[in-house]
Amino acid sequence: MTEQKCINIPQKLLQRVKADKHSLELLALSLIIKFTFGDSRMPNASAKSIAALLHCGRAKAEKLFSAAKHSVWFSYNAVTGALLAKNFKKKYTKRGVNRKGREYFSLYAVKLDRKGYSLRGLVKELRKLLVLNLVNGYERKNKFNFNGVAHQGHTNLSIPMVALTEDRIARYVGVKDRNTVYRLVKELEAEGRLRVVHSQMKFLSACSSDEAMTGVRVAPHNVVLQDRKTGFLYTIDANRYSIQMTADKRRFTNIIFDHAKRLNKGEYNRRQDDFNPMYD
Repeated sequence: MTEQKCINIPQKLLQRVKADKHSLELLALSLIIKFTFGDSRMPNASAKSIAALLHCGRAKAEKLFSAAKHSVWFSYNAVTGALLAKNFKKKYTKRGVNRKGREYFSLYAVKLDRKGYSLRGLVKELRKLLVLNLVNGYERKNKFNFNGVAHQGHTNLSIPMVALTEDRIARYVGVKDRNTVYRLVKELEAEGRLRVVHSQMKFLSACSSDEAMTGVRVAPHNVVLQDRKTGFLYTIDANRYSIQMTADKRRFTNIIFDHAKRLNKGEYNRRQDDFNPMYD
């Protein structure tokens, strides 16, 4: 049997644990066991062996090992010392009926590549995937809205309906400060996975009278500033984000488990358009 190149993580599971670092680390332990052992069973598990597997300190490993023994994601056999990372997809799999009346089972998942991770490295990668998932949601759901009125032959400007601010990203990723978001975004930029068009200040109007502002539209999330000396108005728009790698865009998928060919591409794309984690 050919080993799969990635593991499908239920998007809702990732959302549920994102704000609790300990739960996120437990999920990372489960994933690393699945990556390392073909049957998802770690033999002779101990704090020492877990520390070696995760490349983390002994105290951290002891805490995770103790928690894993009582977690629904694991099964520990005290006789053999084996720690099993259980299947966590069943709870999040949806049952549906297609247009032909046939039953199917689906899961909206985030694909994680199989490779060597440390505990810290995998937790960071999971958070990066949350950032990319959020950006993917904005890109898929018509994030641009024609805002403005055709005026004197000028074409309407296409702007985001909802600003993707650092605060919004922080809430979605489950972190408490914008500094963490800044570091994640900078790393994704450096890796060539994310493109960021940073906010800019643009001239809006020479004055703020009702007559001068006729036909001028400003996005709800934009900031408007006025120069006290000149009276000129300027607007500052929000950062714009776009995923650069096709492989990253394909990480967020609605999997039909019992499809005739696992996934029929045309049918899959139509279902993807109807399903989005941002608006679930």
